[in-house]
Amino acid sequence: MLRTMILTGFLCLSFTTFLFAHGDLHEQIERTSKRIEKQPDNAELYLKRGQLYAQHDEFENARKDFLKARELNPDLTITDLLLAKVYAENQKPYEALPYSNTFLKNHPNDANGLIIRAGIFQQLKNNDAAKADLEKAFDNIESPNPGHFIAIAEAHHSDFETALNWLQKGQKKFGFDIVLKEKEVEILVENRKYDRAILTVNEILERLPRKEIWLFEKGEIYEKAQNQEAALTNYKMALKAVQDLPKRIQGTRKMMELEARVLEKIESLSK
Repeated sequence: MLRTMILTGFLCLSFTTFLFAHGDLHEQIERTSKRIEKQPDNAELYLKRGQLYAQHDEFENARKDFLKARELNPDLTITDLLLAKVYAENQKPYEALPYSNTFLKNHPNDANGLIIRAGIFQQLKNNDAAKADLEKAFDNIESPNPGHFIAIAEAHHSDFETALNWLQKGQKKFGFDIVLKEKEVEILVENRKYDRAILTVNEILERLPRKEIWLFEKGEIYEKAQNQEAALTNYKMALKAVQDLPKRIQGTRKMMELEARVLEKIESLSK
């Protein structure tokens, strides 16, 4: 399982959050440019075109349009947030941070602004500041989802018990959630808490009708714990689970790849 970036779990602010236009991006940019020719002092049009450029990964054009919109209408504070985001997405945290700070000075409890600044702080290796912004953002989100809890857990990855505590808070709110449980297993394995990871996997196996992937995962955890006998047992159970699936499911690429990996593990541990 791969660690995701801190912003992945959160409902990340995208440029489409503000943009509700339709159609091909090139066409939208052309239409907006023609309107700008007729209304060169319309800050909203520059804002709109900047978001279109950002969607199209045209960083420099987006930056110029956001700056122009900001110049034309200093009260259009969303431009500070968009500039922070576009700089951050292009790995320019030092340029992004001042705009992020300016936006949050005017909107101190804006969850999207706090989330974006948390990502900037992460790029700057300031994990404490990132954690603080994420937790404050969490307090200001009307309807948190499991991803929010995962993002905060990831921000606390250096203190795995605190990270697990956030995942448990999520589980109390949402009940059994496979995404939260998967993250729990990942954190426990990373911290070599193999016995606890096995208990969590067992809980997952009790809940899921399809068990082949998690039996394989359990085998890998036992193998990391240097319990080859238990690892081999679970790999064999995973193989049987795959072979018991309907032929149409067995024939999918994902299941064929899993079966190949299981067979390779069984062969390796049987030597």
